[in-house]
Amino acid sequence: MLRRFGLVVGALIVVLLSGCVEHQSSYQYQMPDGKPAQKCIAQCKAASNSCMQICALKNRTCRSEMQQNASEHYMTYKMQRRSQGLPAKKSLDDFMRTSTCAHSCNCVPAFNTCYRACGGGVF
Repeated sequence: MLRRFGLVVGALIVVLLSGCVEHQSSYQYQMPDGKPAQKCIAQCKAASNSCMQICALKNRTCRSEMQQNASEHYMTYKMQRRSQGLPAKKSLDDFMRTSTCAHSCNCVPAFNTCYRACGGGVF
């Protein structure tokens, strides 16, 4: 019983700490009985962790690319303004578009589907 509780709490922690969702939802997990089902759940958790890591990497890469693009556009803007004899009124921040990098990777719904396929309940 204590082991089940620990696994359920572990699954909840994975879900709640997921950086792959734009909004937080609350789920309750009912652990299925039997070692094969528990092994299946462990595989779901591993897949969910991989999903979150890949999602975080995609988002970091996107932010890095957006920062590079912003820097290039800002430099072009500054040179154009100088050539026109005008001061640069915009800053680098005006060219940043990193908010487009908050991708949702659907890690939690995929985990929930996997969890159910293993015989567990998701509420």
